Amino acid sequence: MACFMNGIQGMNSFNKTNQDAMKMKCLEVIELRAAHLDREALNSRVGWLLEETQFTERVRIYVNTQVETDWAIHLHHDSAHGAPGGNEFTLRLKDMLKEYGIVNHGIWMEEEF
Repeated sequence: MACFMNGIQGMNSFNKTNQDAMKMKCLEVIELRAAHLDREALNSRVGWLLEETQFTERVRIYVNTQVETDWAIHLHHDSAHGAPGGNEFTLRLKDMLKEYGIVNHGIWMEEEF
């Protein structure tokens, strides 16, 4: 399944029979803006969720250099693992993060030049 942005396929010339199109690289970015944040507790919960959902793709967590309660979680995967709203890990992570503050989620597809 191809990655989608705002409900529109991210590749104009997408062809379901094209195996290369099925393996496009995607980046999901989940941003969290929290008033207060227990970093250790959140790290522990994200780690538990990774194990629970068996999400094996690359996950990176970034902290804003000026506001340490602003986080960006980057999930790198092939589009074949994606879904329009995200995979099981992404959906559960977004729900969990909403307990801490405002959550924004975007799915980006790698563009070939």
